Amino acid sequence: MSDKEIAASERYGRLNSYDLRRALMCLPKDVLNVIKDGKLFLAGGYLRACVAGEPISDIDILSPNRTTAEKWAQYLSGSRGGREPWHTKNAITLSEVGKTPVQFIHRWTFNAPEEIIESFDFTVAQAVIWYDGAIWKSLVSSNFYQDLAAKRLRYTFPNRHEDAGGSLLRVQKFLKRGYDISPENLAKVISRLIGGVREDSPFWQGTEEYKATILASLLRQVDPLHIIDGAPSEDCLEDPSTPERTEFDATGVPL
Repeated sequence: MSDKEIAASERYGRLNSYDLRRALMCLPKDVLNVIKDGKLFLAGGYLRACVAGEPISDIDILSPNRTTAEKWAQYLSGSRGGREPWHTKNAITLSEVGKTPVQFIHRWTFNAPEEIIESFDFTVAQAVIWYDGAIWKSLVSSNFYQDLAAKRLRYTFPNRHEDAGGSLLRVQKFLKRGYDISPENLAKVISRLIGGVREDSPFWQGTEEYKATILASLLRQVDPLHIIDGAPSEDCLEDPSTPERTEFDATGVPL
C-alpha cells in the first residue's frame, strides 16, 4: 500500500453494510434511479439520519456541475408530474405532499467523493454514497461514526464559499435534535461568522449591541438548504424485490 493510500485509509472509512443497505432501501425508487443514471452523489443529512435513526428531513443530491443538477431536477420533477421545483441560489428543490423533499445542490459541485467529504462543516455529515456503474459505494470521514454515536458536533473548517453564518444556524438545528458542541468547536464556528466582517469596516464600529445587529444580518442572509424538517415520507422502498448491489456484495463480505 502506498503512502497516499495509507493516509487516505486513516482519513476515510466507509459505511458498514447494514447502514449502506438501509440508506438504499429508504430511498424513493425514482430518486435512487436518478442517482444511478445521472452518476450523481447522495450525501449529508439523509445518510446521517439513516444511520442515527432520526427523521429524514430531505435528500441532498450533489452533481459535477450546475447543468447536470438542473437536468436531473427537471427530469425527476417531470416524471412525478408535480408542482414546479423551487429555485434558490443553493439548490433546486422538489417538495410534494407525502414525499421527502429532494434537493439538487448546484452552488457547490463535485467530481469526487473525497471533495464532498471535505466540504461538510461537521463530521456527523461527512458521508456520501454513489453508484459506480456496477455497485453502490460509500465514503465517510474517520470521525463520522464515533461523533454521530456521541451526538457530538466537531467543526471541520471546510474550504468552500458559503454564507458566513450558515454553520452557526446549523448548530442551532443540531442542538434542538439533542446534539452537543464543545466550547472549542463553538468558538471555531463563531470565528467563521466573524470572518465574514472586516474589522476595519465602518459598519463594524460602535457598541456591542450594534455589532450584534451586524452579525444578525449575516445570519439572516443565509439561504437554508433544509426547507422542511422531519417531514414524514410515504414513498420509501421498504422491501425491494431486487436488492441493490453494493461494495459488500462485490467483496464477498457477509451482509
